[in-house]
Amino acid sequence: MIPTTEDVLAWTQALATPRLPALRFALREAEHLAVDPFEVPPALFYALLRNRVFSSDIAVICVVRCAAEALDLVVAADDATLLGWAVHVVEGGLTLDRLKEHFGQESFPLGEILS
Repeated sequence: MIPTTEDVLAWTQALATPRLPALRFALREAEHLAVDPFEVPPALFYALLRNRVFSSDIAVICVVRCAAEALDLVVAADDATLLGWAVHVVEGGLTLDRLKEHFGQESFPLGEILS
């Protein structure tokens, strides 16, 4: 359900280099935070940002979108919206539960688009 370190490195190689110890920690944290596949994108977003894995929030967004796609999910929120949420997560103004609500409103199974 949660991507591997190798997945994240492959997805972000052209964007930013992660702090590897922080990445490993964040992936373990996300695994504990995500109860089901629909919670993987917000759990990853939250854990990667709070652990300052990347110097670029765009790399975090890339990981979240790729992980969602691997689970046949789509994050419909645009990058500007996700960047706004990122600021609030880093500043401590957006809790994981609220973030899950935001993602729940902006994510859906890929099959819903195709049907």
